[in-house]
Amino acid sequence: MMRDLTPLESRVAAIGLLVLVLVGMYLVMVRPYVNMKRAYAESRVIAQDRLLRYRAQASRREAILDQLEKIKSSEQVKGYYLAQPTPALASAEIQAKVKQAVRASGGQLVSTHVVAAQTDVGTVPVTVKVGMKGAVESVRKLFHSLESGRPMLFIDNVTLRALTTRRYNRRLKQKPPQLDVRFDLTAYVRLTAS
Repeated sequence: MMRDLTPLESRVAAIGLLVLVLVGMYLVMVRPYVNMKRAYAESRVIAQDRLLRYRAQASRREAILDQLEKIKSSEQVKGYYLAQPTPALASAEIQAKVKQAVRASGGQLVSTHVVAAQTDVGTVPVTVKVGMKGAVESVRKLFHSLESGRPMLFIDNVTLRALTTRRYNRRLKQKPPQLDVRFDLTAYVRLTAS
């Protein structure tokens, strides 16, 4: 059985329903709007900060370009590039350096293969694929000598494979295990506009 509410209970129920409706409206309509506005304001502040940093960098453009030109024309920087004027001559220079370095490290050069370079005005990479055999210490010496000298040479795509399966024993004065080593050796040539 349902009983009728007293006037005080009716007022309390009405006020409770009103509060419930207002909280519901806030959660459904006002809160998402406030959150969206806050997110847009934060995005705007981040974008303004980024714009200020970009403008500061853009204002230094001329000074940076001047510095870059000085660096490009510097004699010290020229030592990092191959001395040869064309990619074909540069690849021959790399092959000669590899042959000399492999011999000096105690390894055995198996093959060298020139990868075709794109010729254009500017800086062109010249890559030679190298195959060699040698002990671990020979390979370490070779890599160190190639990457620490001038012109700058970059070793990439290294593949090492053991050629001997027997265990190395220093007490028995056995020959150290041999490795088959394949890698790409890259240097850069500065071409001049003709």
